[in-house]
Amino acid sequence: MAENYKISSPQELLEKVNEELETLEAIFDGEGIVISKVESLVNEVDAVTQSSGKAVEEDESAFFVQCELDLKPNTGFNDAKVGLRVHCRMVFSQFYPFRAPKLSFTLSKGLDKEQFDEILDKIDAE
Repeated sequence: MAENYKISSPQELLEKVNEELETLEAIFDGEGIVISKVESLVNEVDAVTQSSGKAVEEDESAFFVQCELDLKPNTGFNDAKVGLRVHCRMVFSQFYPFRAPKLSFTLSKGLDKEQFDEILDKIDAE
């Protein structure tokens, strides 16, 4: 069943994620989101498992696309006014868009640890 919901190649997944990122860039027009890196990754555990002749779990992804974003409030392109910046890493599996990407955040500027943890808790609750 999971085979019906898999993207078949890393290149196809990379194209899908790049389309989504282009949409984000068009919406925000460079203000608020800065895409710092997009790369395709192979699941090394799966590569080892496949070459050993062992079965790969049906719901494991053989490859991923990782994207890193810097998120900041709209300040009219005046970087001196930026008081908040958060770094977001998204990892998309070959099951995307049927499974949400894994998200991780690191604080770059503007919140204390308690505020940042509260935001992360709210994101996890969704």
